[in-house]
Amino acid sequence: MSHPIFLNSSPYLRMPDGAVNEWRAYWLRQGPELESNATFPLLWCALFSPKDLKWARRVDDEDLDSEGREELLSFEEAVYPYLVTSVDDALTSLTARRAALLKLLGARYEPIIDAFAALIRTRFLPFVLLRTSGLPDVEDAGPQLERMLRDWDDLESTSDLNKANSVSSAVDCFHRYSSQDAIRLLTGSSTQDGWPSDGLAMQFPRLPAPRAGKASGKTNARRRLPKWLAEWIAPVVLGISTVAAYLYTQSWWVSAGSFVIIAFAFVWTL
Repeated sequence: MSHPIFLNSSPYLRMPDGAVNEWRAYWLRQGPELESNATFPLLWCALFSPKDLKWARRVDDEDLDSEGREELLSFEEAVYPYLVTSVDDALTSLTARRAALLKLLGARYEPIIDAFAALIRTRFLPFVLLRTSGLPDVEDAGPQLERMLRDWDDLESTSDLNKANSVSSAVDCFHRYSSQDAIRLLTGSSTQDGWPSDGLAMQFPRLPAPRAGKASGKTNARRRLPKWLAEWIAPVVLGISTVAAYLYTQSWWVSAGSFVIIAFAFVWTL
């Protein structure tokens, strides 16, 4: 299921406000946008601190004269958390956490960190906005976001980089899937030209996920008897075992039970 969240440039140090019809002008800017599905890419998180957490009304995600606003009227009193900061502050946070990130991720991913920092510096001016309204149960996401931001602040000062928190959990998840799509996991995806660059995409190519039923390049498929052979063996064994059970016990109940048990075993096995 899709629960998209977005990293955007913004002219405001806040969420655009539909109550004063700011969204139409906001979209006309056609600023850069990165997208992720229900998860926060690691380098997005590295841009923000607890002071950057703010709240917006759900109903104000659409302008007053927008048809979409009517669909949000039932959320008129609902608010949800989002993140916004200046490009300068975002890059200051990323720089302060860079050394720890390289230790956690590995020096191999330094080109992605540096390219992402350059993207924010050149294209996301003046403010960086993380729109979270697509999250499931977004109105209840405040405590999770606060905890995540505190963990990222701790990353700048702690000497224990293996401390169990939201950062270490996110890093573990990254390492689990990094061989498939490192750029998307660290920075999100973009439908716009220019991200990632051709050089970066070639250095960290996106690979298909492993196919189910394969391990270490070898199939786990079991060898099967030819269908015609199985169809001949089953009736013969069933008949012989049923007759043998009757001759041995002189009981039709025992032979019938033997037939049912052996038939079930054949069905399960084949």
